[in-house]
Amino acid sequence: MLHEGRTSKRKNGARGRLLLLGLCLIAGLHLCVDGRAQSGPDQQPAMAQSPPNSDSGSSQLTATKSAAVATPSSGDDGDAAADTGSTGATAGSAASQASAPSPTATGDSAAGWTPATAINSWLPHWLKMSGEFRDRFEGHTAYGFAPGDNDEFDLTRIRLGLDFTPDPYFHAFVQARDAEAFGEKNPADIATNMKDVFDLSQAYIEFRNGDSGWFSLKAGRQELYFGDERLLGRSYWSNASRDWDAVRLSLGADDVGSWLNHIGARLDLFAASVVKNYPTSFDEPQAGHNLYGMNLAMTKIVPRTTIEPYVYLKTVPSVTGTNKKSGDERLYTSGLRLAGTAPGGLDYRARYSLQTGNYADNSIHAWAGYGILGYTIPKTRFEPRFSIEYNYASGNKSINSDVRGTFDLLYPTTHQWDRITDLFGEENIRDLKPGFDFRPLAKLKVRFVYSDLHLASRYDGLYDTSGNVLVKVPKGGAQSTDIGNEADIYGTYDVNKRLQFGAGFGHLMTGAFLKETTPGANSSYPYGFLDYNF
Repeated sequence: MLHEGRTSKRKNGARGRLLLLGLCLIAGLHLCVDGRAQSGPDQQPAMAQSPPNSDSGSSQLTATKSAAVATPSSGDDGDAAADTGSTGATAGSAASQASAPSPTATGDSAAGWTPATAINSWLPHWLKMSGEFRDRFEGHTAYGFAPGDNDEFDLTRIRLGLDFTPDPYFHAFVQARDAEAFGEKNPADIATNMKDVFDLSQAYIEFRNGDSGWFSLKAGRQELYFGDERLLGRSYWSNASRDWDAVRLSLGADDVGSWLNHIGARLDLFAASVVKNYPTSFDEPQAGHNLYGMNLAMTKIVPRTTIEPYVYLKTVPSVTGTNKKSGDERLYTSGLRLAGTAPGGLDYRARYSLQTGNYADNSIHAWAGYGILGYTIPKTRFEPRFSIEYNYASGNKSINSDVRGTFDLLYPTTHQWDRITDLFGEENIRDLKPGFDFRPLAKLKVRFVYSDLHLASRYDGLYDTSGNVLVKVPKGGAQSTDIGNEADIYGTYDVNKRLQFGAGFGHLMTGAFLKETTPGANSSYPYGFLDYNF
């Protein structure tokens, strides 16, 4: 009976996806010829690997700004550095926290025709529908760095949202998601974050004092992300992006002269449990896997700069330490983010994070940080930008140490690291990364990145983007820390603010460490996608 139910579910889902794909193509053709198609001010469709410009926007509290999409505008889908130039770097990342569309942000008449606006024309003004369709083809070579172990598949995602705003002081949002994978040769290559058959993505209520007021209290299933999303992000590139069961209080600047307004600040306090994705059953939070935090974004202390201190507490109920003793984990992460611009086309971003606490009977002392310096040649046709970035995340100083020195990457948006193969997480790693991006056409952005990757400590292993051990440390430690070099090229073409196409190719050339501990084959990741928000 269970099998029959799932089979019927998949058949119905296939029919629904074909119907919605047809609507998307019709709408796409309509929008291609309708230059008036617009969307809410935060409604940038997911840029194919591009940072969400989380650091852009005002510091005002706008819990819901986008008018016509079921998803926030930006995220892990974007090009992790293509939009980090001088314009976006001064972000009040606080304002980027919109996680649901707001029907009051822009009217349907300004958004152009979409399936949602057609439906919304029949609905009362306080009820709005929104949605997204994304299709991405991707290939992977050398799984496990083994030659010939290749696969390719197609990933689709449909998200439908319903926004309920009876008055400016109350807001509710519900979003359903269907994420599917097709055409794989080996089912084991489909990760849990690639598939989520017809499930609940978001469902929350919010009490606030207006669309752009200084107060918001949001409770329920929601997205949670801050700043550059390198610690807490939506993982938007994932087919089944990350959600939380959370309560979140936001206090922001307004026009009445509050102390937050004087420093251009937004304060967020939250308590949350991450929702675990189950591909064919209802997603549920993990009991005891909690996250508590404070995030303060300030935009007026230093001109053209956002300063963002934060403190997070992660709890896990049962872990095993190096001495095989079981216990809980209490991990404190505190630090500071900076993002800004300087005269002459310069932009910069930096972050430092310190971690302390306990992991069963082991103590924790780890840290991570990065710095990015960019330069955009002013007043040039193609807007060329050069950048240099350095990342460091600590590892254990010795094998089986009682002090856990491996940095915990928490819950990041991994594409913010600007390595599109997504092979390695920010744990026990250092990375020097020069890059170059430009606009050959007004709607086309292209980026080149080269990463020189090394272990931070030869007494620790190599980790994947979920924080799991990808390659174990050899007995006695690694002979070399050279992981390898990765070269990436990718681009996005914005047909308009709703429809976007993108493609990219990443190639890892394995270094001495991977050749010592694995079969050592080079690995490639080609992809192409379309994303349509309606």
